[in-house]
Order: sequence, then C-alpha cells, then structure tokens
Amino acid sequence: KPFVGQAGQKLDYALEQAGLKRGEVYITNAVKCFTDGNATPFEDSVRACWYFLEKELALIKPKLVVVLGASAFRSFGFEEQFNIPLCAKPRVIRSPLIESAVAPVHPAFTIYNPLSMPILIDGLKFAREFVENI
Repeated sequence: KPFVGQAGQKLDYALEQAGLKRGEVYITNAVKCFTDGNATPFEDSVRACWYFLEKELALIKPKLVVVLGASAFRSFGFEEQFNIPLCAKPRVIRSPLIESAVAPVHPAFTIYNPLSMPILIDGLKFAREFVENI
C-alpha cells in the first residue's frame, strides 16, 4: 500500500486540506516493491516496474497525474529539473510519457521541512480544481 506511516499521515492531512479524501483519488507508486529501508528507488527498479505503471495508467486514464517527489518526477522523463521553485508554483506540466501532471513536493519531504506543507497542499488544491474544471 503506498504512502503509509508518517508520509501517509502527511498525505492524508494535505488531501484533507485540499478538499480531497484518499478514497477519491487513485494512488500508486512507480516502483511496486519496497526498497531496503524504504529508501529512494534506483532507476533500474523504476525501469523494471514501468510496464506495470504504464498498464495502470492505460486502464485508469487519469485526467491529471500528481507526481509526488523527485523520483516519481524523473520516472516520467520530464525535461525540467525537479526543484522547490517548480513545486511552489502549481501548474500543468507535460512529459513525453504523460500529458498532464502537477508536481508538488513528496509528503515525506514535509516531515523534515514542515514549512513545505503549503506547497504540497497547494499542489493538491490545484490538481482538484484542474480536474473539476475539465
């Protein structure tokens, strides 16, 4: 199950603040198994699991993908650099692999950087409003 523990609690809080519930959104991971110590996944792990993520996206046909954190961002092949200025201004971004995405910070980042919680919340609010206006 993705986003459990402290990061999951931060995500649940941010979703609530953005006017969403976990049951209203589809949550998945680029990597389908836990890494040692739940560390940042290696690129070869992402490549090995990409087939499954691609199939999930094809079935679900999301209107928007919320890409949480640098690892997920890199897995979608965005040309832009993942950084706080990118995250702090929610907007639709595109990559060769996904038509519409928004990239706030990862919930775990807010554990060690509590002042970044508004960036996560604003990104999720933007995502909700984007989908509502389609």
